[in-house]
Amino acid sequence: WKLLWQNWFGIAPEDPLDVAREKFVREIIRLWGKQLGTASAVEAAHLIGSLIGLEWPNSRYLSPFENDREAQMNRAFELCRELLQRICSSRLTILWLDDLQWADRSSLDLIAYLFEPNSSPLPLLVLGGARLEFIRQQSRLVNLAQVITLSPLPVEARYVAAAYADLRDLPLDVLTEL
Repeated sequence: WKLLWQNWFGIAPEDPLDVAREKFVREIIRLWGKQLGTASAVEAAHLIGSLIGLEWPNSRYLSPFENDREAQMNRAFELCRELLQRICSSRLTILWLDDLQWADRSSLDLIAYLFEPNSSPLPLLVLGGARLEFIRQQSRLVNLAQVITLSPLPVEARYVAAAYADLRDLPLDVLTEL
């Protein structure tokens, strides 16, 4: 999720913390839209931002959760779902999550939370890529999805050359190895 939000909001890894926070709040406010609700865009920015490691010293939105990390995470998950709902209501949205086998536990928990069968469905297409071992180990996520097993591409230089134009002129044995 960290990379997703950083890429979407134009936050560079080398951005100072105050710049990253300012970009994050600005973009959450833009995406939150004019719909009123029980939460403000700034509250959403602080709680969702805390999921990806943004620190908000003396935040009035985080202070009620100082001694209850689980409650803070639950609230952040709720606001993340609300943000995605708002994004999806304004445009068609596809969420591509690749290499899910490398995801941390809280990211997987958020994915499971977003697509719980008991909640109203998000109008969102989610495409995820993961290794077969991950699929075997994550029954709770697999039960929320339609799994499509893909076979590996044949080991042929032409596939690499077609996918990466800059590499076309490499020798065939190098392209085959790639």
